[in-house]
Amino acid sequence: MQRHPELTSITLQSIESSRLKAATSEHLQQYFDELEKVVVEYKILLENKYNIDESGFAIGEIEATKCIINANIWQQFQSKPGRQE
Repeated sequence: MQRHPELTSITLQSIESSRLKAATSEHLQQYFDELEKVVVEYKILLENKYNIDESGFAIGEIEATKCIINANIWQQFQSKPGRQE
């Protein structure tokens, strides 16, 4: 690691492959545009916003894995097949 400063060690987090493929900049921009419309229309206050993940629980998945990656890319999510309940 000391001889190769372009490499770094991170802890990978698993994400379902279909979610990774669907996360395009166009989809994300559309989501936040629609969210902004709803927040303005219903006058939702900041203290009334919550982060909720409806993907369920991963069965039999390893919590985290250490990996060495190119520091310039910096993607910490690892694609996995869907197996949520």
